[in-house]
Amino acid sequence: MNTIYELIHIEVENQRYPLRKIRENRIGLFSTLEKAQKGMIQHIADEKEEYEDTKKLYEKDGEKMKIYSYTFGYEIAEREVNELYGQWRSRSIRTYKSNGELNDECLISDTLKKMDSFLGRPKEKIRFKVGDIVEVLEGGELELHIICGCPSTPEEIEKRNKELMKERERGLQLDASDDCYTAYSLGIGDTHGHPACTDVFSPTKKISFALKHKLWAKLIEMALVYGHELPQSFLTQHAHDEKLNEEILSGIEKKAEEDMRKGMIDFYPYDMPTQAMKMIITESQAQRLMAVADKFIQIHEQKYRKQ
Repeated sequence: MNTIYELIHIEVENQRYPLRKIRENRIGLFSTLEKAQKGMIQHIADEKEEYEDTKKLYEKDGEKMKIYSYTFGYEIAEREVNELYGQWRSRSIRTYKSNGELNDECLISDTLKKMDSFLGRPKEKIRFKVGDIVEVLEGGELELHIICGCPSTPEEIEKRNKELMKERERGLQLDASDDCYTAYSLGIGDTHGHPACTDVFSPTKKISFALKHKLWAKLIEMALVYGHELPQSFLTQHAHDEKLNEEILSGIEKKAEEDMRKGMIDFYPYDMPTQAMKMIITESQAQRLMAVADKFIQIHEQKYRKQ
């Protein structure tokens, strides 16, 4: 036996979006995937029975049962035996929803003994698209993000490799960490991350319209700043939403103020007006946007004037 299957129970605190804390409880080691899955199903049944018994006790005492945490999902990680492992030291990773349904899987081996190349994720296995709001599992937390980029497909990697071969006679060297999305969380400036496909889930609770607005604004704001390509259908859908446009402009203005305070920016600002032309905005919005673009250009020129 070269590998074992570690079953991890993911428990989330019953907090409000956009950020919630989780606990990962390692609850079993199994010799096969099938046995690990059976262990997960048994744990789900035990949790349900314990919940019902506790609920009856509260009802008997005439009290309302309070829920402080609940099962968010599970992970089954295939581990190499007799070897140290880290984030990517696994033969495979599978995540599951709270009912045991498969969320996603990464079957790319990445261990000290064996490393596979990431050759692309088939289109039918890419569950989300640009503009989708998701929950991302990372660093002991679950946080709402908005998808900005999807994993490369086999066709995209093949095309890119052909272009690179012409330039440097070698293609992309990709591994399990490249089987990921690009997504933004809330906050000032560049809050992007590259969560593994197995760490991205559909939201499990209702998201307020105000939070949706903030996440949509964040995506468009970052597209203006960093030049991300957004689907025209997404832009058209939100083009005439005054509240959303105000969120976008306010976010960019806050970033401009922060960058002016630091005296540096982390992007090329001269493309902002071009990016703005792709988006449907009013004349007054355009004026505000151009004023912010001028601030960024000023900071950029001052930075390189000193060098």
